[in-house]
Amino acid sequence: MTNLNIFGDRCIYKKGNNQYFKLAEMHTEYRVRNIYQKEYITYSIDGGIIPQNTNTTKCDFLLITQDTTDTHKGIFIELKGKNVEHALEQIDSTLRQLGSVITDYYKQRSLNYRYYGRVIARKGVSQANCSARHKQLFENLKRRLKKEFHGDMLKIEKSGFEENI
Repeated sequence: MTNLNIFGDRCIYKKGNNQYFKLAEMHTEYRVRNIYQKEYITYSIDGGIIPQNTNTTKCDFLLITQDTTDTHKGIFIELKGKNVEHALEQIDSTLRQLGSVITDYYKQRSLNYRYYGRVIARKGVSQANCSARHKQLFENLKRRLKKEFHGDMLKIEKSGFEENI
């Protein structure tokens, strides 16, 4: 297994190989099923990797696991009440701030990687009822994830969403 610990031991929120775990903040919850009990590391981004006293937006967490023998999978996670537009901006801002650190890490080690985005909102959000700005932010972020991080999956889900890693 290759080293998942991109940022060292600082700001690790949770790590292990638990079969089931969750990330929660202010009544919003993202549930993770780890049926193959892969090693994972979850970093605290807001107030961790990126200090709170900076005048910049950032997402809440980054979850990293090994997807296949030579590929890491990362998920930028923002847990939100209902302002999904702001959540998309937070993930985008985090990509801008940490992107080169992440891509350099993998290039130096000749490893493959795929990174994705998840917005978990306390209230359900229908894409059909979203503003034009929201839709544009979503599409731009999806393109950026694909181009720079080899992952094109961006999801907006309701609190309690459960995902297999």
